[in-house]
Amino acid sequence: MVLNDDGTKKIIHDIKSCFESVGLSILAEEGGDQHLTFYSEIEGNAYTTQLQVTFFSIVEIILLSVTFSLTAPPKSMEVLCELANLVNKLMLTDYVTVCPDSGEIMLHSSIPVTDGSLDKKQFEVSLSRILVNGSFSFRLLCSQVYSELSPQEHFNKFMIENNDLYS
Repeated sequence: MVLNDDGTKKIIHDIKSCFESVGLSILAEEGGDQHLTFYSEIEGNAYTTQLQVTFFSIVEIILLSVTFSLTAPPKSMEVLCELANLVNKLMLTDYVTVCPDSGEIMLHSSIPVTDGSLDKKQFEVSLSRILVNGSFSFRLLCSQVYSELSPQEHFNKFMIENNDLYS
């Protein structure tokens, strides 16, 4: 499947309409012969959430990635990676990464495109879920930077303190 066939054009149209239906604007698009990425942003009080949605036509999958405008300091990389691993053990569909070079904290998820069509409801649910999980993961990892606790202790304390939000 290449990006200019009718089935792929419909999937791209559906992705764009999903952005509209959840109130997000597409700020930029870029791609090649077999992938297309859409970029959007959500302004928050303390940071900006950057969303990337990439459709890979060759494998018929959509990758959702959320990045936050604040980055982790180099001295915190080891504990943040350990904490990200603890979070990833709990996640069923999303996974957290911390880029050691840039300090960028990201959350990723994917959606298969079956039968050459996009399940719009699944896309919207996945998009909502990654934004909620991203906010949780980002707050947890950023608060670790200022904590003297081990990643496991910090994780346990954070979960207890935020039990009402995540139960």
